[in-house]
Amino acid sequence: MKEKMTILVTGGAGFIGSHVTEMLLRMGCEVVVIDNFSTGSKENLKRLEGYEGLWVVPSSVYSLPESYPEGVVYPDAIIHLGQPSSSPLYWQYPEYFHKTIEEMQIILELAYKWCCPVIYASSSSVYASNDIPWREDMAIQPWDRYSEVKYICERMGFLWAKRQKIKFIALRLFSVYGEGEEFKGRYANLFTQLIWSAITGKTLKIYGDGDQSRDLVYVKDVTHAFFDALILAFEKEPGFHDVYNVGSGYHLDIRQMIDIIRDIGRVEPKVEYLLYYPKYYIMHTLADTIKTKSELGWRACTSPKEVVRYLIKYYEARKDKLDKWNPNPPTYFKK
Repeated sequence: MKEKMTILVTGGAGFIGSHVTEMLLRMGCEVVVIDNFSTGSKENLKRLEGYEGLWVVPSSVYSLPESYPEGVVYPDAIIHLGQPSSSPLYWQYPEYFHKTIEEMQIILELAYKWCCPVIYASSSSVYASNDIPWREDMAIQPWDRYSEVKYICERMGFLWAKRQKIKFIALRLFSVYGEGEEFKGRYANLFTQLIWSAITGKTLKIYGDGDQSRDLVYVKDVTHAFFDALILAFEKEPGFHDVYNVGSGYHLDIRQMIDIIRDIGRVEPKVEYLLYYPKYYIMHTLADTIKTKSELGWRACTSPKEVVRYLIKYYEARKDKLDKWNPNPPTYFKK
């Protein structure tokens, strides 16, 4: 691996993307962020202003390679996070489906042209039809637009790796939470929205009765999974392709999340259960992390109990950003 790497991060102004960008800068990398701010936020980039070696391209993947900063060396790797990361968005905006595929095609063509690996942010949603815990070798049968397009992008990457000998790693992210979600509104992580409810006094409406559970994984831990994937990709031969779960390996139901916020954070979320589940709603998520630990060398190190006080303090300091937060779930699901 080169001593000084240049990494292209698509969606680098998003929740996860901005944290990945910051991690790379801390590691001494130069980073080119491309983001059209459709779902990302310029606010997320403000904390990066003091770093050297950062270029921000306010545009979409469609503008590449023409929009790539002049005078900056072509990237040693591409981290592709520039896709909407919420299932309801793909029902509300059907055009996202085709756009996501087209942008993946552009990324793969650039990876071939620039001879660099791609680390792709996939989703645990692809497993939705399987029983937990979810393993990478399980049969995938997507059951909504979001999981389908994520799996299509994975298969595209695998095909390019086999035929064009690029390197491609897909990280199936589980329920990522942490600081910097305030711009996501109702599409933010459930655990994060429970914290917002406790801070603002707004009542969060939740599908079902609280039995649903999520494999929560802290965003700072997730950033290191991307770095470990980069290292693995550089070590492998051309044509390498694989997929890894990025989850904690344990899950919490809604009531357990509330208990953590109340008992450790000393604030009380307000919740109204809607007592029904919409079509395509995922009841439980849980990662099998054996392969990730053994091959990628990554594991989640942080539990919600360890960071809940910090997150409460973080969002209390940004309470004004939560004024427009709508605590109602998306209404365009069908029962």
